[in-house]
Amino acid sequence: MSGEVKFYDRPADSGNMVSRGFCPNCGSAVYSKNAGMPGVVFVRASSLDDLEIAKPQMIVYASRAPSWAQLDPSVATFLEMLQGPRPGGG
Repeated sequence: MSGEVKFYDRPADSGNMVSRGFCPNCGSAVYSKNAGMPGVVFVRASSLDDLEIAKPQMIVYASRAPSWAQLDPSVATFLEMLQGPRPGGG
């Protein structure tokens, strides 16, 4: 990707503003930020050339997963969006 990421802002279920970043040339989703979690960036796996460089840290909205989804039991899982501080910090 080249150029500055373009953002689309929208309130999340929590009421916090979510900024979704897109490639300014092709429109591909790159990453998101949530105003309620400063310093945290949510990278879209589809934006990575090598999917092995990043491993999931948590599963959010597990209640919305399709019946065929295989959620990794070793990853912290939350049925809906987290409220308040994240486990393990911030």
